[in-house]
Amino acid sequence: MNPKISVIVPVYNAEKYLCQSLDSIIAQTIEKEIICIDDGSTDSSICILNRYKDSYPELFSIISRENRGTGYTRNEGIAIAKGEFIAFMDADDYYAENTSLSKLYDAAIAYSVQVSGGNIVLIDEEGEYYPKGNWYDKTELLCYSDIQVIYGFTRYLYDRSLFVDKSHLFPPFTRYEDPPFFISIMADVKSFCSIPDIVYINRKRKKEMKYTYDKAYGVLSGIRDCFRIAYENNYTRMYRETLSKLLLDHFQYYYEYAYAKDDQVLGLIEEILSIEQKWIGESYSTISKDSITDIVEYGLSFKQKCECFVEYGKSIIIYGAGYGAKELYDAFFKGYSHFVGVAVTDVNDSNSECIDGFRPCDIRDYLKYKNDAEIIISLKDQGKQRLINSYLKDLGFVNVTVISMDISWVTRI
Repeated sequence: MNPKISVIVPVYNAEKYLCQSLDSIIAQTIEKEIICIDDGSTDSSICILNRYKDSYPELFSIISRENRGTGYTRNEGIAIAKGEFIAFMDADDYYAENTSLSKLYDAAIAYSVQVSGGNIVLIDEEGEYYPKGNWYDKTELLCYSDIQVIYGFTRYLYDRSLFVDKSHLFPPFTRYEDPPFFISIMADVKSFCSIPDIVYINRKRKKEMKYTYDKAYGVLSGIRDCFRIAYENNYTRMYRETLSKLLLDHFQYYYEYAYAKDDQVLGLIEEILSIEQKWIGESYSTISKDSITDIVEYGLSFKQKCECFVEYGKSIIIYGAGYGAKELYDAFFKGYSHFVGVAVTDVNDSNSECIDGFRPCDIRDYLKYKNDAEIIISLKDQGKQRLINSYLKDLGFVNVTVISMDISWVTRI
């Protein structure tokens, strides 16, 4: 008799958290099988998997081979799955409670849907929990067109029939394969059942990222596919809330190759911008193939300038207390002993926020630094930049740097 659920777990160097992940699956009260694919791990992950296989031979199927990426790995698990439904678990995450999968399964059966989903929370390295993504507050049938989210695919349960004809497999990208997979399925099923329970705990870890060509190609291919599917289904909310920011959010992955005029990378960017232009009528991405050179050259120059400030112990004051100022601080001056503080014109402005404990102060409070400190103006509005620059000169500040480009692009270089 086939299990009700197949849980597919790609594993790559996950020894630290793998046992917690597997234990949470074993503890699920529903009939299940657990398919683990070791994706060429170099730590003790495969030994841990084999130990679990020896202890629970009826539950586990283990595959081990060279590294090919999580998308390929999940597809391998799908190919041998026997469950009525399929769930996906990352090897450092875990289920919130023993009944997470049974609740998702019962909801899918009760509402006769091919997809059901619950809530997901993040856990950071300090053990603090944070809600992630949109929140479902009751059990109900929902239209995906009313939700239009693209992340968090692991908190959903999928009818295995969706994968039989191979139309909904993970694309073969080394990065950003999850969103197009998820959007494709949800655009097909159109409706799903939500439950109000927290079902999945997603571990947030600081990982050292190597931005390789394969990852750049994968990210841009994934973004292109998301744009294509969203355009075909006219998911304008998805564009407005998520897609319009993707080229910026992932700039660090591909800018080197775009700057080097790589044809494939530039071709993918052109495809994305072409869909955006055709669909929305204009681009809100504030980037083009031609502008990348200017962005990168300015960003590298500004980065070098900030590194020189730090190297020579220059006192730094950031003018502006919005999101851009925080990005600037986090990228270049976090923990810097000669960082003086944050300046604004109006300390009562509701948009001004504390940055790492530095409370925004009136720029005149820093007059004693006017001959020594470097004032970096971090404001998006160029008109305001000119006014503030003139104001600072009138106050007698000698060293002023104006960021002439959106700081969000610069900090990703």
